[in-house]
Amino acid sequence: MLKKGFLFFALLLIPVLAQGGEQATIIGQIVDAKCYLTMNMSGADHIKCAVKCAKSGHPLALAADNTGQLFFFIFKDPEKGLEQLIKLAEKRVEVKGEVFHEANAISVASITEIKETKGKM
Repeated sequence: MLKKGFLFFALLLIPVLAQGGEQATIIGQIVDAKCYLTMNMSGADHIKCAVKCAKSGHPLALAADNTGQLFFFIFKDPEKGLEQLIKLAEKRVEVKGEVFHEANAISVASITEIKETKGKM
């Protein structure tokens, strides 16, 4: 079950999402936002912690390779979306979909593809 904080964050994004975004492809790593931002922790050694944090309500996000920018996911079905991200926790991925730069958010509702990809993290 998702925590109230994550729901509050999602509600704050509604006005931005109503404006629409642009189609884009972003390559980066799925990270546990809490540990990534507060302790600079990520990578293969951090998978178990990232999964535990995600299951307790902390958001997983996409850290873009080219900018280091952190993008948060917005799901129509949060539980199903979280399940998909947990499988990719701390892995390098390519995400194609609608991006809302004002909120650093990717609308997973319109994502055309998310897949693990090779390359240096």
